[in-house]
Amino acid sequence: MPIQFTNPRAFAPFHRTPVAFHGVRPDSRRIALTVMCSVVEDVPETVDAAAPTDARTFAVSFPRHSWGVATPPQIGEWAKMHWSGADMWLKVSAVNHLPDGGLALVAEWKPGRVPQWSR
Repeated sequence: MPIQFTNPRAFAPFHRTPVAFHGVRPDSRRIALTVMCSVVEDVPETVDAAAPTDARTFAVSFPRHSWGVATPPQIGEWAKMHWSGADMWLKVSAVNHLPDGGLALVAEWKPGRVPQWSR
């Protein structure tokens, strides 16, 4: 008989990084909330361009119940977190749904890119 694992608190230690999400939905509703996430920095992005890039990509995941908005995060929304001693503005580039109902995002950081309203 397979083991039934039903203790979601067992994963709580992985969701230790506060990430603040900001955006404006198509209906002009503003999104502003902080969620405890699991963040993993992916391999630095390599772009086939004339000059190298310093872009960095992050995998950000969290349980669906911790997202306090009826609709999930959207591509193009902003996320801010403290990482490696610095505050970083990330832009959500992909939103995925995990089998357990959680959300997994891909968020990208590029030097100097910040939301215009944050200046």
